[in-house]
Amino acid sequence: MTEWERSKAWIEAALIFSGGTHAIEDVERGIAERKMMLISGKRSALVFMLIEAPRIKTFHIFLAGGDLSELRSLNGFLDELAKAYSCKRITIAGRGGWARELRDLGYVARSVLLAKDL
Repeated sequence: MTEWERSKAWIEAALIFSGGTHAIEDVERGIAERKMMLISGKRSALVFMLIEAPRIKTFHIFLAGGDLSELRSLNGFLDELAKAYSCKRITIAGRGGWARELRDLGYVARSVLLAKDL
């Protein structure tokens, strides 16, 4: 079983909170094309992408699912990985509860995304 096959259910469950922007097939294709990258643990997984703006490169965690304590334990590893990619910031997209859950790891809510479906 590949890492993707083992992690797919956790990532698919996280897609519910993505606002309908991606289906699981889109994420799988993004990983295959190396536009997105998968990090999987024993009980959780996350998908990140690099976002380059004119003045800052960001390590953006797009989807995360599975065991919260395991995801939290990846904090130091993710910091070092982001630095290895020359990123100056880590961002996380997700439901509001992430701000509360990750506050003690140094994450703060900097903005709110508002959306209106047409």
